[in-house]
Amino acid sequence: MKQSVRRRKNADSPASRGWASRPWAVVGAHAVIVTVAVLAGAFFAYQPLWAVGAVAGASFVVIAFRRLVWGVALWIPSFLVAGDTRGKALLMAGFVVCGLVWMTDALARRCEVLARLSQFRLLVFAVLALAVWLAVSLAWARDSAAALDELWRWVLAFEVLLMLMTGLTGVGDILVILAAWVVGAVVAASSALLTFQVRDVALVNASDTLSDRLAGSAGDPNFLASRLVAGMILALGLLRVLRSPWARGFLLLALPLLGAATAGTGSRGGLLAIGLAGAVALILFRREARLLLLPALGILASTGLWFQLFPRFWARVLVLDDGGSGRSDLWRAAARLAVNSPVAGVGLGNFPNREAALALDIGPVLDARALAEDRRVVHNTYLQLWAETGIVGLILFLAILGACVWCFLRAATLYDRMCESRLAELSRVVVVALASFVGAATFISMGRAYEFWTLFALGPVLLAVARARSKT
Repeated sequence: MKQSVRRRKNADSPASRGWASRPWAVVGAHAVIVTVAVLAGAFFAYQPLWAVGAVAGASFVVIAFRRLVWGVALWIPSFLVAGDTRGKALLMAGFVVCGLVWMTDALARRCEVLARLSQFRLLVFAVLALAVWLAVSLAWARDSAAALDELWRWVLAFEVLLMLMTGLTGVGDILVILAAWVVGAVVAASSALLTFQVRDVALVNASDTLSDRLAGSAGDPNFLASRLVAGMILALGLLRVLRSPWARGFLLLALPLLGAATAGTGSRGGLLAIGLAGAVALILFRREARLLLLPALGILASTGLWFQLFPRFWARVLVLDDGGSGRSDLWRAAARLAVNSPVAGVGLGNFPNREAALALDIGPVLDARALAEDRRVVHNTYLQLWAETGIVGLILFLAILGACVWCFLRAATLYDRMCESRLAELSRVVVVALASFVGAATFISMGRAYEFWTLFALGPVLLAVARARSKT
């Protein structure tokens, strides 16, 4: 009798309520697998790459349906290489699959999902308020098509936050996500370094410009730098938590690779990200800083070697009076728009529509093309939010950031009380990674970047796990 009761309890447990408990999902997944397998066999003789892609796609669907966190882990590296056409295709395909799996899983676990969301009512309210405000800004946007296109991209970022907040259930899931994040950073760094070696190594000593700055599949050197800096920080954190020699060996090899690629971006935003992250790390890890000294020396050695071989990159990082390739003009234009419409802004996604009109209104410019021809974004997340969505949008975004940081720090405090020092360190490490993004965001517009919102989501999850453990 006791065994039967125990079996019923186990059958009702959250761990067992998954893919196998939804027969219709099983049938649907099998149908997809069979269909893709037939197509793969039919096209293999004519298009082998199609067959390989079909098999890979079917495998991804099966893995995602089997366990959401593994599907998300396979999807996350595409965040960091989305500047490439193939990276964008992987990003959107992964979003469709993981989004559908998450929605079916959330329906099956709706009581747990609602309980998780209720724990963080203020955060959820801030996210919903920001979404509503962005939608309302369409009312006064001159270019409604651009505003609508930007709105749905923000909605997808919010979905990433909710997906991870409600889909991750334990520390193991968080470690999987962070490991996938580091793997994505390694892939992005490797693609950039390989492209540099193949395409530009012969011109390295003859070129007087920095057209060969590393960008790789990220598409932009500054975006790549922000992701690599955060990847290095997360790798350092995982070194303190993981015990597998294979995992630790991979992380130790990844750190100098990421350091060299970061130097190769020649990004001043990356330097600011490192500086801000270092300052936050000194505050949060006053006593444990020496434990990370050896891996940090590996990073410094690789970056120093890169700058020694290619001193032009170091020279660019130090030069601050060149206008940032038109960035200073964009900042002045955004500031003028923000001052003119401080509360409501000019409408989501409408800065490129208004910047050309400001080319002659803000006085002498260093790069008129940046304002009049290129139709660029602001290259500053906070200024862009203020200019386009007003002080309301900026405050809501900062409130979400602050709430997630509070979750991390509160989780670290609870883990310290339970003598789980490594989880406390991990919580603080993600705060340092977020700090690097906060610094990098002053040089790029990345408010809706999926990798940013992925780190946001881990704070509530870590805090929810800490609260559950403290009650047992």
